[in-house]
Amino acid sequence: MRRNLILNLTTTSLALTLLASCASTPPAKDEYFSLVLAANAPTQQTASDSPSVVSESQPRVLLIGPVSVASFLEQPGITLQTGSNQIHIASHNFWAEPLPQAIGIVLLQDIAATNPALSVETDSGRWSRPENCRLRAEFDSFHLTSNSTAVTSGRYWLSNGRKADMFEFNVSRSLTQDGYAHGVDVLRQTLTDLANTISAEISTSG
Repeated sequence: MRRNLILNLTTTSLALTLLASCASTPPAKDEYFSLVLAANAPTQQTASDSPSVVSESQPRVLLIGPVSVASFLEQPGITLQTGSNQIHIASHNFWAEPLPQAIGIVLLQDIAATNPALSVETDSGRWSRPENCRLRAEFDSFHLTSNSTAVTSGRYWLSNGRKADMFEFNVSRSLTQDGYAHGVDVLRQTLTDLANTISAEISTSG
């Protein structure tokens, strides 16, 4: 009887210790990351990154939109790919803005920075001159991976009233630090890479 009582008291004491330990552990803190704030301070670009000469035939106005993303990216949690067909959605690390809107703002800022002769605007859907150049983009991926890379891929269309051309893109950059803050910074850099590609295509196509 005494032995059973000792065992029961020991078990109860252990359970109370575990409960106290759990109670003293602070809950995970939610964190929000903004691509829009990053867009207000474009990443540094070298002369080789962007065209230094703008063609006179280049369209004077570029309208950006719509921008769409794959269904698994249409939620606030930042996405991490953990396998060939497996993803993990962060439960405490979120995008501060809807991703399609934020990506559009970053592209607008970066393309404007590399094409000073262009007036780059968000496509509001209202009537505009048919000769204006339009950019539409679809993103199949815009996420981090367990292999320490940031991946951005999809396709974009450029149209100028006469024709519409489609281009595939697949941009990746290595992560050199831990943490979501660094991952978001590197994803933002992949958008700068994409903006440089789009800017060069606009300059050469006229």
